[in-house]
Amino acid sequence: MMLFANGVEGSATGSAGCCLFVAWGIVFFFSALLFKSSRQFVGKDKPAAKQARVALLVVSGLIPLSCCVLPPVAIRILYGNFPVGGVFHKVHEGMTKDEVLATLGPPHSRYEDVDRPRWYYWSDSYGLNYESVWFGPDGSVESISGN
Repeated sequence: MMLFANGVEGSATGSAGCCLFVAWGIVFFFSALLFKSSRQFVGKDKPAAKQARVALLVVSGLIPLSCCVLPPVAIRILYGNFPVGGVFHKVHEGMTKDEVLATLGPPHSRYEDVDRPRWYYWSDSYGLNYESVWFGPDGSVESISGN
């Protein structure tokens, strides 16, 4: 079900994508059923009726697809990088800020406290899961946490 994940292994959006896929399948099934049965009520197919049925089928596919494809793209546009997903394990204590930037890219959110700056990276496209990198006074990774 990689289509409904954000393209990063370990993504938490895969199960949400499966639910969306099932919901879309139900909508598509009933749309196709209405598409077929509407021919009985209309009699001869008029071009406008055909176009309306085809538009209904197309929209029933585009809505759930856009819910799965657009969030990672929106994050990429707004923050300059995709959610980190399964690559966060490459960060470890002792790395410098430059090494973290090279590994994960720019953080999605920064809190530059005087004594302990921290960077936050989202693990999924919906901002439900995050990983945080805490830096010590010397600028190296002091601790790593997340939800």
